[in-house]
Amino acid sequence: MTDARGQIQLLSRETKAESQTSACDGNTCDQTFNFPAAITNFGPADRTASSTATRGSNTASGQATANSTITLGAGNTTLRVTGSGSANGSATATPEGRSNSQPTSKSIELTFQVSGSPVTFTVTGSLSLTDSGGGIFGSTNVILSRIGQGNVFADELRTGGPGSQNINRTGTLQPGTYTLFAAATAQATVPSAGANSGSTQPSLNFDITFSPAGASDTARWTNPAGGSFQTVTNWDPAMVPGSDQTAIFNLASTYAVNVGSATTKRLEVRGGDVTFINAAYTVLSSLNAPPGLVFDNATFTLAGGQVNSVVALIGETLPARVNLGADSLWINSGGLTIGGNGHGIVAVGERGSLTSGNTLVGGGSGGGDLIVQGQNADWRGGQVNIGENGAGTLAVSGGAQARSGRAFVGSNARGAVTLDGIAPNGAISRWDLDGSLFVGVGDAGTVTVSNGGLLVATGFLIDAESSITIRGVATTVTPQAPAGLFFFERSVVDGTLLAENGGVISSVGGDLILGSTAPATMIVRGFDAASGRNSSVQSVRNLTIGESKPATLTIEGGALVSSVNGRIGAATGSDGSAVAVRGVANGSPSAWQISDGLRIGLRSAEAGNLQITDGALVHCAGLIGALVERGSVLVSGFPNTGASALKVDGSLAIGDDLNSGGELMVEAGGKVEVAGSMFIDNPADFPRPTVTVGGAGVGLGLASILRVRESLNVGRDSTVARLQILENGEVFCQNATIGVNNQAIGAVDVGLQGAGAPALFEVANDLIVGSLGRGSMTLRNGGLVTVGRQLTVGARGSVLGNGTISAPGRLVVNGGVIAPGLSPGSITLNSNFTQNAEGKLAMEVAGVNPGQFDVLHVTGDTTLGGTLEVRFIGNFLPAAGQQFDLLQLDGAVTGSFANITFPNLKAGFQSQVERVGNKFRLTALNNGIAANALRNISTRAQVGTGDNILIGGFIVRGNVPKKVIVRGIGSSLTVGGQPIAGRLADPVLELRGTGGTLIFSNDNWVDSPQREEIIASTIPPPHDSEAAIVATLPPGAYTVLLSGANGSTGIGLVEVFDIASGSSANLVNISSRGRVATGDDVMIGGLIIEGTDKVLVRAIGPSLAGAGIADPLADPALELFNSNGTPMAANDDWKSDQEAEILATTIPPANDKEAAILVTLPAGAYTAIVRGNGSSSGIALVEVFSLP
Repeated sequence: MTDARGQIQLLSRETKAESQTSACDGNTCDQTFNFPAAITNFGPADRTASSTATRGSNTASGQATANSTITLGAGNTTLRVTGSGSANGSATATPEGRSNSQPTSKSIELTFQVSGSPVTFTVTGSLSLTDSGGGIFGSTNVILSRIGQGNVFADELRTGGPGSQNINRTGTLQPGTYTLFAAATAQATVPSAGANSGSTQPSLNFDITFSPAGASDTARWTNPAGGSFQTVTNWDPAMVPGSDQTAIFNLASTYAVNVGSATTKRLEVRGGDVTFINAAYTVLSSLNAPPGLVFDNATFTLAGGQVNSVVALIGETLPARVNLGADSLWINSGGLTIGGNGHGIVAVGERGSLTSGNTLVGGGSGGGDLIVQGQNADWRGGQVNIGENGAGTLAVSGGAQARSGRAFVGSNARGAVTLDGIAPNGAISRWDLDGSLFVGVGDAGTVTVSNGGLLVATGFLIDAESSITIRGVATTVTPQAPAGLFFFERSVVDGTLLAENGGVISSVGGDLILGSTAPATMIVRGFDAASGRNSSVQSVRNLTIGESKPATLTIEGGALVSSVNGRIGAATGSDGSAVAVRGVANGSPSAWQISDGLRIGLRSAEAGNLQITDGALVHCAGLIGALVERGSVLVSGFPNTGASALKVDGSLAIGDDLNSGGELMVEAGGKVEVAGSMFIDNPADFPRPTVTVGGAGVGLGLASILRVRESLNVGRDSTVARLQILENGEVFCQNATIGVNNQAIGAVDVGLQGAGAPALFEVANDLIVGSLGRGSMTLRNGGLVTVGRQLTVGARGSVLGNGTISAPGRLVVNGGVIAPGLSPGSITLNSNFTQNAEGKLAMEVAGVNPGQFDVLHVTGDTTLGGTLEVRFIGNFLPAAGQQFDLLQLDGAVTGSFANITFPNLKAGFQSQVERVGNKFRLTALNNGIAANALRNISTRAQVGTGDNILIGGFIVRGNVPKKVIVRGIGSSLTVGGQPIAGRLADPVLELRGTGGTLIFSNDNWVDSPQREEIIASTIPPPHDSEAAIVATLPPGAYTVLLSGANGSTGIGLVEVFDIASGSSANLVNISSRGRVATGDDVMIGGLIIEGTDKVLVRAIGPSLAGAGIADPLADPALELFNSNGTPMAANDDWKSDQEAEILATTIPPANDKEAAILVTLPAGAYTAIVRGNGSSSGIALVEVFSLP
């Protein structure tokens, strides 16, 4: 390290005596000169030297020595020079003219070097000269000069001048090499003819004292025309600034400075337009000191050469700009701040180079720009903050190169980065980061890479309201280069990431996360028309859309995204995350290529969505396949460019278990291909079919296809799963099972809507409906099922509806239920058919004409057994002699039905069955009589607390138990499709027997141990928070209490459903007690009647006072409506109408102010409304009795 104090090193010393022969044309010119010299107090030892010169010998002698380095401390170092001499002479002039003698002189010359800091010098002493005239001339002089730079000062005394003069010189010597010269000279002259004589005695005596530089620590450039940095006259004070000085350029003019080698403590350019040429400039300020290099209110250009600095600031208070031209290098080893209170700009041009430590672009409120532009332009920096306290931009273009440590774009102010273009030689404009890129940390940040630019980072984070855009392809070079972003490690998008027009985002095994702490958007779209390159995201390991916040990914316009794994909606908080892959462009489908597995949604917590439309493709190439835990997948085709497609090389699971809820929709020509097996599972509360194939796009004639190369399983575990195959939908699989395991419920609908080509379900081998679980397959509107080997309807399975099952030469085995028609209809079996002892064929009859009763048509051979169940519907009852051809059996028939039942007719109906040709005919031998029954009874009212809860009662009559489901409804209550205001949010049910014994209770039905039984009833409550109880009850009276959880209140509905309609036991009475208010808070009772039934409906109020009710409804009014809302009857006081008939029932109301209606009703649904006359309110009871 250079010592900060000034140093002086004596390089050489010479003393010399000279005497030359006179040219006096033969005349004698006598001269003598004696000049002793001494040097004292300079260096570690005194040194002396002397010499003489004489005319006769005409000789000279001298010596040179070197001295050690002297470091100037607090004291001074003095060089003392003394000397004297004399000359005597005479001369005679010739006629020809003047004759001069040669000079005789004695001199001392010292050469020394100043290094480190500048040195101050002081010269004091005197020169004297005594002349006697007579043509004898003398002189004495002292000169201090800087080698190559000119004199620092010169003092001289000559004959003809004063006899003496003082020497008093001060100044500062900058580091450099200097010479001190002192001499005395005598010469005899004869100016004209004749003789002349005289004498001269020159003498000198002076000290030169060196000391550390003091007062002047700045030097200001004073030459507006420019010039040499090394010329002292260009500076104020007149010295070349050195390592202890600050060099200041503040002239308001345009000029160039030829710098050469220079070192200063600081450099400040504070005005004008200054250009440095031929610079080898070093600024010495330290890392922790204020900026040593400052540019303010000025433009500075480095046009060749190098500047070295430690800490620099551009735009301290006013705007400033630094330009680095060709073959220029600025090395700033410490902090570089571009933009203080004034706007700062650093522009690195072609073949220019900037190296910096940590860099702030927009470090102050004035903002800043770092521009790296042109071929071979280069910037290398440490950590960089773009937009620190003021707006900042980094622009790299024209093939320039940028390298830095980690970077923050938008630290505390807005930041922007642009990387654009390629140089003519093919060099890419690029920014390489040795660390991660953070975009938008404290403020918004944007990064745009375009036209072949390249951004390489370890990883990146895009914060909210910030973005990275990768856009375009450079087509002016070969090979054509796309704009690119390349990363290695986990990267996060909490803002926006966009690749378009051929832009490429690429990684080597890095994870890409969307939506970590804020919602995120990623769009990959389009292609570059000139190059034909598609936008793409390549080689990402785990691509997560929605980690903890919602996120969306859009892939369109022929773009491609590839990853090892994909995840949509990964954790709590990511609900609604979605991926849309759509369209075809440039001959390529928009595509997401997944080499391993895809997972959508997070079980019961968060839903993810995937849409594949308009000819796009998603391909899961790994054996893991795809899993839709919670959310949906849509595959929708595009007629002009081919099918949208989801391809899974492994297995595909839609829903996973009872905590999942997945959905797959394949429509409008979309295609799903699964190389492994497919599993369809959903919780019971999932509101939509699990998988839907076909339907949309019917008018376009497009077949939507689901193809499973191995097994299709609908309802695998403790779940409810549905597969809908709509018109123009086709499902192909190797084997299929509907209702796989014991607690599972699976359902398949084939052909649901009715327009377009029939739906197709094709199983290459075996189809099982109801294996260990409950399974159903419903054919609608001509739906077609083909089976390559055997269709088995298990003990818990059912096949329903209208359509065809084709298994030519194969077998359909019914050990469960086959029920043609959907009131009514037909099923055709193009196969052999066997119904075993456990099987049931359920037929419905609504009339005697073809098309009014169900038909089973078997084209092969038939083996009969088990049960034939015939139910008469739509108020139709069979009459004696009526005939119904329920089966058409084209092949051989063996066996017969073991049982033929009529569950909704009273006992005593007789019939005959026989085969007539290929018909199986049922003939009524007498008239059938309906078995009357209430199948459903319900009451809706305000649910309060205490006595104001809703209390329902019902009676089971018969000699066998009756299976019912009781529901407590609140959250799902609607009127006209709109939720009811003030509905009960969380109903709680209790079912009690005679004497108030608790039979069962429930809060949320999905948590009930009866969950599977509730689901199996086919009428579970719509909302998880609602309550339900399934019970098989012996004949007797029962009470249902409906309250709100934790004392909550609101409008609630209590319902009782008969779910064993074939039983001889019936519901014969329901009564519900609750508060009657006004408006929507009236009490509403509902009932469903099977057959024709005579009922008594009562509205009880005043007589409740006798049961201890403190606030009974004083004057109830009663209205009865059918399912269309048409009034059927009304009553205020029951004795005002039907008094005798009501008395005959033996159960009239106890108070004359109470209301009653006696009516015989056909099958259907009815509503009874209880109000208070005069808008009165109070506790009331509504009752419905089924009478013999």
